[in-house]
Amino acid sequence: MPWQDVIGIRNHIAHGYFDIDGDIVFDVIKNNLDDLLAAINYFISKF
Repeated sequence: MPWQDVIGIRNHIAHGYFDIDGDIVFDVIKNNLDDLLAAINYFISKF
């Protein structure tokens, strides 16, 4: 999981709201959310 990219998109959405490209956000959600959810569930299962 490219955690730096996850952090980067979060920071961009939280702080750069006037420069957000909705198409990019939609693409990330559509194509990468399952991988992020799997990684999060993996770490949750370890605790």
